Order: sequence, then C-alpha cells, then structure tokens
Amino acid sequence: MKIAWRVAYFLAFGLALIHGLFVTVRWWQGEALTGLEYALLAIWPVLFYYFITRYSIFKRGCTACLRE
Repeated sequence: MKIAWRVAYFLAFGLALIHGLFVTVRWWQGEALTGLEYALLAIWPVLFYYFITRYSIFKRGCTACLRE
C-alpha cells in the first residue's frame, strides 16, 4: 500500500509540474488565466526546483554521470 501512495504522489506531482509549464507558456503569451492557474503559476518555480533537486540527474549523490 505504501508504494501505491508513492506512485500516486509522483503522478500528482508530475501532473502539477506539466500543467504548470503549460500555464506558464499561456501566461507568457498573454492569455487569460483562472484564479487557480495563477496559484499554480506562483508555485511552479518551487515545483521545478523540487524536481531538479529530487528527481533529475542534477540531484546530490546521483551517479548517472560518473565515468569509470
């Protein structure tokens, strides 16, 4: 059951990150946003930072780029 919660959390996080990117592009192009989308626009940099530091190859301790 614990793994199901982790998968659900990651899917919700991924959905918020991707939708936040689309909202950011729409805002940049001058389209009107709803109130909830403005909130997502405000927290999108935090979501992106969290993604970079926790899930990407740029996280601390990642061994994907080590040469032997």
